[in-house]
Amino acid sequence: MTHPEDAQLHGTLPAELLAGTRKSFTLDKRYIRKDGTSFWALTSVSCSRLADGSLGPRVAVIKDISERKAAESALAASLAENQKIVLELQSALEEVKTLKALLPICMHCRKIRDEDGTWESLEHYIGSHTDTQFSHGLCAECLEEHYPEMDP
Repeated sequence: MTHPEDAQLHGTLPAELLAGTRKSFTLDKRYIRKDGTSFWALTSVSCSRLADGSLGPRVAVIKDISERKAAESALAASLAENQKIVLELQSALEEVKTLKALLPICMHCRKIRDEDGTWESLEHYIGSHTDTQFSHGLCAECLEEHYPEMDP
């Protein structure tokens, strides 16, 4: 006996078989045992036609696939949990990137404190954490302050 929730699952497939527009079909559906328990089954039905076009022998095979369905359900739950973990890790990574973007810098000498607590020059820190290379020059204000004798 087909499980009530799967009663419409096969749709028009049996009618198509009887009409001759389909030779076979296969689907997963639940059945109810005499004791009221249900089980998943792979249901394969085929039908042949005789030479005169009339309906020939019909074959139906019902194979219990409850273990496979339980494994699929467990896998789906595991995948959902893994997806949740991936999203949490992505969120944590974004937070780490944000925290890493905050650089402790000395307000007087402009040295940066690294992850080990060591203070190093801004150029060294950025150079060791990125592909940036520095070239030095003087802005107009520093030129005037430190080298007033030079003409800009």
